[in-house]
This record gives sequence, structure tokens and C-alpha cells, in this order.
Amino acid sequence: MEKTLIAPGEVTFLAHALVIPSSDPRDQKAYQQETERVAMREVIAHEQAHGARVVDVHSPPLAREAGLENHPGFDLLSYRPDGEERAIEVKGRSRTSARVELEENELMKAYTLQDDYWLYVVYGCATPHREFLPVQNPFANLIGKPRGGMVFNKQEIVDAVEA
Repeated sequence: MEKTLIAPGEVTFLAHALVIPSSDPRDQKAYQQETERVAMREVIAHEQAHGARVVDVHSPPLAREAGLENHPGFDLLSYRPDGEERAIEVKGRSRTSARVELEENELMKAYTLQDDYWLYVVYGCATPHREFLPVQNPFANLIGKPRGGMVFNKQEIVDAVEA
């Protein structure tokens, strides 16, 4: 009976609603995981569009299956038709102003692999308008750039001393 009661008519404004993200840590974690999945799909599609064979190594089982250690320091291996191999760390962000952090094992791998290591950042993963930014050798091109020096406190220096 309800279907017969629904009919097109005049629209009446009732109220504004402000929707804010959930503060529940489980919701936030699920949101971040979905953001990362969107970024991974975007990067895989980009690499495949360049004729690459892409191997996902972002989890310990996938890394071991590819013959790598549990946490190789990157998410994807890309084998391009010209013989180039890329170790790609993928970072997805829902907003276009969010900061990107490389973890210790990612930094070490970027330092070790140099030009074979790529950081692909996908901004706007929660929008239809994504910004895709690939950075080759982030160790040299981001981390190694002068930033006015680095400051170390005494305890950091003490901790770094080799006996």
C-alpha cells in the first residue's frame, strides 16, 4: 500500500545536516584501510597502463609469496616492459592537504634502492578528483633535501654513540 502513497510533488526544505567523521577508532581504521585500497587500485592501474606486470607485496603473506621478507619496505613490485623494475611505496590520503610519513623500514629501503624506489602518493582518495604524484628516489628527492639543518638533543646523541 505504501508504494501507492508515494508520488512526485513539491520539495520542502526541512533542515541542514552537518555530517562529521566518526570518532570511533574502528571506523577510522576502516576508513583509512579503504583510502589505502583506493590508492593501491589507482597505482596498479597506472602501472598496468604502462604495460607493467605488478606484484602486490604489501602484506607479509604476499611478500613471502614473492620471495621477500615479511615487511620489504614497499607495497608493489612493478616490472615494466623495458626491463625497469620499480619498488613502489603507496600512500593514499583522503584529503589533499594530508601529510605523508615514511616508516623506518620504508626509509631504509628508499636509501638502499635509490632510483629503483618510488613513492606514489594519491591524494583525494575520498573524492572523484584524485591527484596522483609519483616521486622517484624519495630518499634523495625528499628526505635528502636541505631543510635548514637538523636539531638533535643530547640524549639522541648519547643514544647514537657506539661503544
